Amino acid sequence: MRRRNLTIQTVAAIAAVAGLSTLAPHSRGVEPVTLRLAAQPVEAGKGSAAAAEISSKLFVGTASCTAVSCHGNSPKYGMVGSEHTQWLQNDKHADAYNVLFNEVSVNMAKALKLETPAHQAQLCLNCHGPAAEPPAIAAFNPSHQNLVMDGVSCEACHGEASKWLGPHIRADWKSKNVEQKAEYGFRDTKDLWTRAKLCADCHVGAPGRDVNHDLYAAGHPRLSFELSAFHALMPAHWSRDHDRATGAGISSAQRAGKIDKSPFEAKLWALGQAASAEAAIDLLIHRAKTANVANQPAETYPAGAVVGSWPELAETACFACHHNLSSPSWRQSATRYSNRKPGGYPWGTWLFPLVPQAAELAGIDMPPNMGPLAELTREMSKPLPDQKAVIDHATGLQVRLNAIGQDLNKKTPTADEIGKLFVSVASNGGDLSKQSWDEATQVYLALVALNRGHRDASGQPVSVKGSPECNETIPGLCEIRGVLEFEPGYDSPLKYLSKPDVNLEEKLNQIKVSFEKR
Repeated sequence: MRRRNLTIQTVAAIAAVAGLSTLAPHSRGVEPVTLRLAAQPVEAGKGSAAAAEISSKLFVGTASCTAVSCHGNSPKYGMVGSEHTQWLQNDKHADAYNVLFNEVSVNMAKALKLETPAHQAQLCLNCHGPAAEPPAIAAFNPSHQNLVMDGVSCEACHGEASKWLGPHIRADWKSKNVEQKAEYGFRDTKDLWTRAKLCADCHVGAPGRDVNHDLYAAGHPRLSFELSAFHALMPAHWSRDHDRATGAGISSAQRAGKIDKSPFEAKLWALGQAASAEAAIDLLIHRAKTANVANQPAETYPAGAVVGSWPELAETACFACHHNLSSPSWRQSATRYSNRKPGGYPWGTWLFPLVPQAAELAGIDMPPNMGPLAELTREMSKPLPDQKAVIDHATGLQVRLNAIGQDLNKKTPTADEIGKLFVSVASNGGDLSKQSWDEATQVYLALVALNRGHRDASGQPVSVKGSPECNETIPGLCEIRGVLEFEPGYDSPLKYLSKPDVNLEEKLNQIKVSFEKR
């Protein structure tokens, strides 16, 4: 599969951290003939209670943040007071709206036959230029132009500011607790579980923010989100030391300077696994409730609506279908079908394979072959899953995932706990790597985060043994990354496991032994 000339600017942290190419969109055809429409978003300005509620939550914009005396100071004077400047100069979220004018976005709008250009389509703006919470506004309102031009701005994460903008500059603001601030609509992004869920809202998806297979086919990059990798490359406009304090269960008042022995990296990885899975389940339940099995014809792709297709192919492994047809092939190996039948849909291969390991860190038993996740996986592997059964299984899993996230958020993992989890991931990674590139890549990213978390939590000095391109303290991780990298000129794992220079199962075992000895 030769790579198309894609110029869309996305936050490609997975590629940068893992050394992997950005995943390509793969087409099932660019002209949707029949569309199944999900529940329509509410259009602002129609006089309904829902519309009034949305209108009352319009953002106020970033202009109020830019004063030098507020958050617009020069970065040379430090992080505090220069948050907006840092975001504007370095953060790709600030450029999220601008990419809707590039060649890829223009071509996507044409392929989908949008009623408006991408930069005016609420389908795109709900993530690339949100102007309100909740995001579901049926049609672009020109009066909101100044808001959407901010891209993914301060309020997209910190909450709609009309109620807290004034109070937050008063002397008594810092004395208010999280619950009191929330009454003003202010989100506590210092709380790691809150932060993880906010990121997943767009980078995994949510009702009203649904990047489905139609959008992939038209050219949208795949949403391959892994929190610890994205977070590591995020240009920070906040204190990294505060993050380390939060990960170590230390309050801001207690911390002084750099926080030693913080399990932050490992904790963030586990929270990201739970938050991403929970976001995917929320979206799956929405799709199951709103998608009609019978096609409904539509001449154009509604600018403010999502398309309810069942089952939604965006949830399955891309490379299960988009691959070279050759024989013999590693895809024909019986080891690939330990958990499903040949021909069954490989569902959730990116977001769910390591959720049981994340649950281990929370002290929650979640066997991969039984319980709601296993039942849901079996149902979703069918060509036409039963929507009611999916909703039932997913609802049970939703409760479990939220419990995992809440428990992890309160926990300060020890170096021993992180070490045991590292060994668990490495031990199970061999079987997972035989299933798909997705699962092998998640194993790699997990080991990177857990290794760093264990190193920091145990107070070990950073001793880089790899090359500048892969500076992991366990060299074997760099070799695994080399296996996962795409061939030059391709945006898919063309030769993955066909004739590997490195046997992943053997290498993972070596990494486990090396880790246990140090």
